[in-house]
Amino acid sequence: VAEMVLNKVNKELVMLVQSLGVRAIGVSGKDGGLLKVDRKIVDGEDIGFVGDVSKVNPDILLDLLDKDFLPVVCPVGFDSSFHSYNINA
Repeated sequence: VAEMVLNKVNKELVMLVQSLGVRAIGVSGKDGGLLKVDRKIVDGEDIGFVGDVSKVNPDILLDLLDKDFLPVVCPVGFDSSFHSYNINA
């Protein structure tokens, strides 16, 4: 459910940025292997599908920037087993 909400917010942000005349495109942290995450543990406790970014593959962002697009990244990534995780600020 959280991933669906984050994707919806991402689309709304993209539309807002585009309304300002900027060429924007929404990207999930899962697209192109952008964000690899590790499950987040707080005070020794597993808090669910929340992760910390462990690796960034910037290729997709650099490609979009080279084509004059502003990437708007949805804060969702995946682990080595391809499970999705929310990335908190």
